[in-house]
Amino acid sequence: MEKELLGKEKAFLIETWGKLLDQEDISIDQDFFELGGDSLLALQMINDVKAKLKLELPIRDFFTNPTIRGISKSLRELDGSL
Repeated sequence: MEKELLGKEKAFLIETWGKLLDQEDISIDQDFFELGGDSLLALQMINDVKAKLKLELPIRDFFTNPTIRGISKSLRELDGSL
């Protein structure tokens, strides 16, 4: 992933969460599960990340910090180029 995708990555996550959770105006600090997400939607989100960003986000990371900010941090750690 290229450095300029950092902003696009967050936009992708926000857009994807919005579709999965049928929500608008999602903040990067809102908890996926408090917004109505469940484990099946979390797995779908992880699959979407893999398909779009070509990164395998461990489910452990998703459950440990289920926010856009937390997942973005995990993705940056997975991809040392960010």
